[in-house]
Amino acid sequence: MAKISDLNPIDRRNFLHNPKTTTQQLIESGSLLLASGSLYDALQFFLKANHPEGAQQVKQKAVELGDPFTISLIAARDAEGVSKDDWLAAAKVAESKAKFRYAAWAFEEGGDESAAKRTLQKIEAAEPASQNVAEVGGIAPVK
Repeated sequence: MAKISDLNPIDRRNFLHNPKTTTQQLIESGSLLLASGSLYDALQFFLKANHPEGAQQVKQKAVELGDPFTISLIAARDAEGVSKDDWLAAAKVAESKAKFRYAAWAFEEGGDESAAKRTLQKIEAAEPASQNVAEVGGIAPVK
């Protein structure tokens, strides 16, 4: 069989949900996917295998990358497995990468409302001021 990371998404899904796929195969596949940077897919394999250690490895990588989406998937399954410190660490990474919406989301989940507001202000400051429609010759943006 081809490496799991080389499979197309349909074949990967079929392997994940195949009743003949063993728990060990799911864990090994999750580890390979994690190593290749496919956090979402790795998490799906670890969850299917009921392998909390693998899910925690995915969470750690998501924190390092500033990825609150993946962290939220883990929190939805195991709220106690994601701490406020995890959210805040991810928020700081996302902010350092100018991923301000992700940062604001993670700051909010981590309980730091002032940092979330500050980050959202960075987004507003970066957006161009509204222009006169006649000047740009187009349709006014919907607000």
